[in-house]
Amino acid sequence: MANAIFLKSSIARNIFDKQPNLCQIDDDGLVWCFYEEENLWFSLKGNYSQFSPEEKTQKKIENEERQEKLKDRYEEEAIKRVADILYWSSIRKSVLERDNYQCQLCSLSANSMLHIHHIEKRVNGGSDFLDNLITVCPKCHSRADRADYNPEWIKKEQ
Repeated sequence: MANAIFLKSSIARNIFDKQPNLCQIDDDGLVWCFYEEENLWFSLKGNYSQFSPEEKTQKKIENEERQEKLKDRYEEEAIKRVADILYWSSIRKSVLERDNYQCQLCSLSANSMLHIHHIEKRVNGGSDFLDNLITVCPKCHSRADRADYNPEWIKKEQ
């Protein structure tokens, strides 16, 4: 192992002396020399790499830029998620209060376990407006999700 390090170090020193144009200095001030026979970079300390110090620096910069973009994207998504939670919480509270915290299908009274249901499904163009939302218990919500219905649906069930 020590002989391999010494050999690489010796090769690097030889290249540094005879062909300094094949050498680069890394961010830590260590000299690296390109050894064409093996298509590798050898340092004066006996280390080796397939990438030059310039390539490593460029990859580091690209990685930092990519990380910054990801960070920005995650922050934007988190802000959007919080806004969505606040929006839906406000709507949920309004519907629960309007419906007196009672399932509009079976009249079960509760508070935390009640769901808010879209009369006309959102995939069919239903909105989040209060006139398209009702309070239902989990059992009735499951039943309602399986049925085709329209705004008159509530009146048919009662």
